[in-house]
Amino acid sequence: INIVKISGYVCYSGTLVGQDHIVPLLENCKKFPFIQSHGKSDPILGHDYAVAQYDLFRYAGLEGEFVSFDGAHEIPPIVIEKSSEFLNKILA
Repeated sequence: INIVKISGYVCYSGTLVGQDHIVPLLENCKKFPFIQSHGKSDPILGHDYAVAQYDLFRYAGLEGEFVSFDGAHEIPPIVIEKSSEFLNKILA
């Protein structure tokens, strides 16, 4: 069996689905680092669902940042910059 240690979680334009299945799993993820981003005008996945996902992660004890930006379903320069900072921090 190969065991992989995951150092952090990067979530671009994510949304909250399957909350009943996720909540029990999050109990083992206290202090787990993550970064999440979402565009305020995303026509594919609503911004409010991303905020709900972020709130759930924080409530469960994960430690992360939510980068909200003016835009749609994309990865703008500010998200690339914040992601780079996040990855440099957790992989140092």
